[in-house]
Amino acid sequence: MWGPEPPPARHQAPRCRRPGRGRAACRAVALSFDSSGSSERRGATMAATTEATNSREAMLAEANALVREAAALLDLGLARRSGPPPLPFAHMNRGLAAAELGDHAGAVRSFELCLGANAALVRAQGGSSGGDALDGAGVAGVLNSLGVSLRQLGRDDDALAAWQLASAGSALPGGGGSGGGQESYEVLANAAGLLADRGDFEGALAAYGRARALAPESAEVVNNVGFLHERRGDFAAAAAHYREALRLLGFPAQRHAQIEANLRLAEARLREGDGGSVQR
Repeated sequence: MWGPEPPPARHQAPRCRRPGRGRAACRAVALSFDSSGSSERRGATMAATTEATNSREAMLAEANALVREAAALLDLGLARRSGPPPLPFAHMNRGLAAAELGDHAGAVRSFELCLGANAALVRAQGGSSGGDALDGAGVAGVLNSLGVSLRQLGRDDDALAAWQLASAGSALPGGGGSGGGQESYEVLANAAGLLADRGDFEGALAAYGRARALAPESAEVVNNVGFLHERRGDFAAAAAHYREALRLLGFPAQRHAQIEANLRLAEARLREGDGGSVQR
């Protein structure tokens, strides 16, 4: 996503940025298409972009400091707790904090503790998910976050299993909502990215198709579908999806430079006569 995302759902499907490109490279790609402007205009654009980046990085540093403080307070509270076991929410929040700080092994431990504590609480409540227990959407959110951290650790099979458990629909191979979760486009999009990386383009397209049905106005999902078509070699379909993603973002205030770069590259491949060989 391109902004703050509400916990516990976390979506880390491929963004508009192409693999292997950092922020500086993305800015260079966007600026390279501004060759018609004067050198002064390009210099002013670069200066404004650099200033915005520095401001964003300062805010991120401040946010990270707050997350570290929150993680320390959660650790202190969990360590000092006596009596009944900690509530699922405490472990969930600790897992989210760990993931935000890049400690995905710690995040996995916390998310697994959360799911275990929640299952015990539901049993103690006679099978009810009310009160202090997570409901179906909450469980699905934790499973989604668990899958994201597992994938960061290179445990792709376990990540896909978590997303299958979270999915209440049939768009994912093996998905059936056995974890009591609720189907969400974040889960489907995360799984689609993994399936695409494994070369299962048909499975990825099916998952993205369901994600689009759930979130038809998501420019991010549409862009990701375009990138998947580009990986398959179908540059006409890729360009069509990039155009649709730009339409959903709106012009000019919400223009996203990297989608424009994706579109220009796809259109260039089409002009070269590429795009006839589509991988399945």
